[in-house]
Amino acid sequence: MMSGVVAWWARNPVAGNLMMIACVIFGLMSYFQMEKEFWPAGRGDAVSINAVWPGASPEDMESQVIVRLEEATADLDGIDWVRSRAGEGFVWVRLLTKPGTDVNALTAEVKTRIDGISTLPPGLEPPLVAREVGRNWSLIMSVHGAAPEKTLRETAMRLRDRLSLVDGGANTIVVGARRPEVSIEVSEEALRRFGVTFDDVSRAVKSTSLNVSSGRVRTGDGDYQLRARNLADSSFDFGAIIVRETAEGGVVRVRDVAKVVDGFEDRNVYNRLDNDASILVSVQTADRFNIWKTSEATHKVIEEMRA
Repeated sequence: MMSGVVAWWARNPVAGNLMMIACVIFGLMSYFQMEKEFWPAGRGDAVSINAVWPGASPEDMESQVIVRLEEATADLDGIDWVRSRAGEGFVWVRLLTKPGTDVNALTAEVKTRIDGISTLPPGLEPPLVAREVGRNWSLIMSVHGAAPEKTLRETAMRLRDRLSLVDGGANTIVVGARRPEVSIEVSEEALRRFGVTFDDVSRAVKSTSLNVSSGRVRTGDGDYQLRARNLADSSFDFGAIIVRETAEGGVVRVRDVAKVVDGFEDRNVYNRLDNDASILVSVQTADRFNIWKTSEATHKVIEEMRA
């Protein structure tokens, strides 16, 4: 039978040539449509929980945060083992699942359990629950130079925002940049002069600097969440917070009794390139990713920012 097929193709060379041309055309079409990447993004079989408590010691993070997170998820089905890590001001809990577990459903259940914990410390930021996703660092750029840390950070963040809009750049991250932090240095002499206490200042900052949900509006285009944004994020905003009103009708603001300074979190970071301070910007692989197109768009964004 095989010899008959070969003999037929030998007697019909035009059909053979047409078949070869069709294979070449479809091959070229497939080449330009397929994704091109160094290593594909993979979804892991684990759920991670991350939480931040500024200024807390590793011991406090373990006793007041990790223990409660582990207790809340201890009886969930499908968990093989748990690994936790505590550091200064942060915790990380990793839940590895058993084979065959619906990881997406487990992630949703873990988030529900964590959101229902009422005994977490007041200063703890809301824990973040997510399914682990392995992504490769496909493109790495360095923002460096003899410039202040604030300038380097703002440039790196602006580059990240620009790259996140290009095709394949949605997972761009910044590495090695300290988070901005506003310090309020209260003066005892100023407190006595204005007749206020440290607790007055603390309560004013906590009660005023926050975002409040104001409901939802349903329209034909969809639902819109309303929020009253009043979260202070700069020294000017914090300094303008009113501590109390005076009997004469005036107000005492935070800047009247304290020195408010824009700075960065107290964390040791040492990144250097050519002996200059450096911050890395990395484009990670996306679920659909073409390294060549993303690289071309990335170079174009960099040239526009340099101009």
